[in-house]
Amino acid sequence: MENFTSYGEWQDAVAYLGADKVLEEYDTVGYPAYTYAAGAGNSKIYGHWNKDRGYAYSTGMNFRTTRRKFNAKWLSKINADPDTVRVEGSKGNIYEVAKDGSHCTCLGYTFSKKWPKSCKHTTAVKEAK
Repeated sequence: MENFTSYGEWQDAVAYLGADKVLEEYDTVGYPAYTYAAGAGNSKIYGHWNKDRGYAYSTGMNFRTTRRKFNAKWLSKINADPDTVRVEGSKGNIYEVAKDGSHCTCLGYTFSKKWPKSCKHTTAVKEAK
């Protein structure tokens, strides 16, 4: 198990291990409790974040979501491509956008009917140039 104090580094580490989304668990009153990095259809967790410290597990641990409340956010996979930038979406999801604005990992880009394809993240990257 590895410890992290940076949320960004923790996200990178758990994505590398196989997590594809972040599950924010809420207690019965509605306050955030733990944040888990989940994969394999939420049946495995690869780490958790609590307050100011994160933990990453070298292998996925079995995980049950029954009778628990979560807010799920997609976690962008690690991409070693230096031609991409990580962009935070309006709901906190992290997306990878080509530096020239030609591609994005969000669903808006994936299902875009525009030609050439675009989304608000690719537009923002193009405008920032």
